[in-house]
Amino acid sequence: MLAMDPINPPKMLSLVIFAVLLGGQLTIYRKKIEGEVFENLFKITLILELAIVANLFMTSGDIWTKFFGVSGRNTGALTYMCLAALLFISAVVMKDSNLSKIYFYINLTGTICLIYGLVQALNFDPFSWSNPYSPVFGFLGNPNFHSSFIAMFAVGTFSFGLNTNLPSRIRVTNFFITVLCLVSIFTTKSQQGFLVFAAGILLPLYFALSERLSKIQMFIGICAAGAISVLSVLGMLQIGPLKSLLYKDSVTYRGDYWRAGWKMALENPLFGVGFDQYGNWYRRTRSVEATLRRGPEFTSNAAHNVFIDFAASGGFLLLTIYFLLIGLTIRAIRDICRVRKIDNPIILGLIGMWIAYQAQSIISINQIGLAIWGWVLSGAIIGFSYNLSSKNSGHLKEISGRGPKIVKNSTQQLDAGLLLFSMFFVCLGAIIAGPVIMNSMKYKSALESASQPRIVSAAHFFPYEESRMGEIALLLTQNRLDVEALNLSKEIITRFPDSFQAWRLISQLSTSTPKEKEAALEEMKRLDPNNPDLKK
Repeated sequence: MLAMDPINPPKMLSLVIFAVLLGGQLTIYRKKIEGEVFENLFKITLILELAIVANLFMTSGDIWTKFFGVSGRNTGALTYMCLAALLFISAVVMKDSNLSKIYFYINLTGTICLIYGLVQALNFDPFSWSNPYSPVFGFLGNPNFHSSFIAMFAVGTFSFGLNTNLPSRIRVTNFFITVLCLVSIFTTKSQQGFLVFAAGILLPLYFALSERLSKIQMFIGICAAGAISVLSVLGMLQIGPLKSLLYKDSVTYRGDYWRAGWKMALENPLFGVGFDQYGNWYRRTRSVEATLRRGPEFTSNAAHNVFIDFAASGGFLLLTIYFLLIGLTIRAIRDICRVRKIDNPIILGLIGMWIAYQAQSIISINQIGLAIWGWVLSGAIIGFSYNLSSKNSGHLKEISGRGPKIVKNSTQQLDAGLLLFSMFFVCLGAIIAGPVIMNSMKYKSALESASQPRIVSAAHFFPYEESRMGEIALLLTQNRLDVEALNLSKEIITRFPDSFQAWRLISQLSTSTPKEKEAALEEMKRLDPNNPDLKK
């Protein structure tokens, strides 16, 4: 692999480039966007963008870390600004043809990930990954994320298979792919995918069965599904007859992460602690039970719940705005169901995928590869709902790039201008997000060189990363370069005063003075007040 993290930086780079490119084209070809739905959506999106920018300056922590996100996550302000932009863009450009395009690209991505996951399961992976998890993790770096994405894909194929208006060969093919998806999820050894799949197929199943069963049978079925859902939730909480099947220790750990994140939000209700700052706050907000459950050295840099992550990172302001976007999507789904456009197998599948994504977001992390589809699907559903009425079909005139009907020479000039502008926006997106992936590549190259000057210089790449600087400081101590390690540790705490690892290193280095060690110990107690090892 060319980079230390070949998973997240490339995804963030692609997200930023597409958001900037499409946003730029939307600006160039804007005409008049009409309709209360889009006005409301634009206002909410704009408020969200402004709130994200305000969060950068109103919260503590390194501003560039909050902007780009921490290494291994990259879910900083930049990522969320681009996700919000894509949501609005996908709503505005949504037409029946674009609905098919979105479904096509999800199918294409899902098929590629499914095949690669099965290749990994058969131990034929052509790449040499350094991964502590199950060998089946696809292109998402974690079996939980891979199983969730494959589950979303399976919801779409299952929905298509249920549609009786399609030819039998297409239905059978989709059911077969669904089975392959479930097999792939099983190979990840992650229950998360099955739970996400079960949540996503409920609505497609409901509409499929409502045409075949009586009202009494449907009522019995709904009650049975509700009972199974309740028992499943209780089982995951170690209650009831299904606890032996569904409960995992990770459920308890997630509870610890949720409580810590909620405490961050309560202590910082307006703006939160800042994007991707959860890891620096976890030690000081976790409970005594969480500290002792796995030992004080087990930490997390995410709440494993997107809603709590929003509350912790951005306070109740951002959480409220996010709920408004969710509410707009739910209202759009209601409107689609009312006019029976739910019979469209594509929109039915996309709605099921959106529900599956929301189920994933309750129990897991907002990984970029998953989040982009969740936000795009929200916009697509809102846009499709608005376009149901023929009188609204002209809410945006020719956003596709063809522009108004003009003479041939002008059209050629317009196309040439579009190409130049598109190239400009692609370059702009690459310039904005490029430093993260370039640093990851240069850092890996420096480590492979085994050159001390190159490795030390890697600590000062822009944007500065606390984890990278800490790893280099630790490498220096392992090579008995305590003076250099101390100097770098002091630089870390200057830029990242809440770096527990840097303070601990200072407390342990032989070159630290007694006064420096004492100050470091006090800082460690501040950052990890329930750590029993610091009270001895």
